Amino acid sequence: MGLGPPGHGRPLTARSTAPSPVARVEENTAADGIELSAEQLAELDSLTLAAGDHHDEMGRRLLGR
Repeated sequence: MGLGPPGHGRPLTARSTAPSPVARVEENTAADGIELSAEQLAELDSLTLAAGDHHDEMGRRLLGR
């Protein structure tokens, strides 16, 4: 028995709205041309680290934290 409309016998499907790998590469490549001012870099440096355990010890070492 399908999950689709009655009488069709096939399941409903949904398309993913996640960006494709190509879109991610294009987005990241476009960001390569952005230059931040000293003030913007200082503001980023002053931000508090996110709380939680989303980085393991190796990840924290890679980030220098």
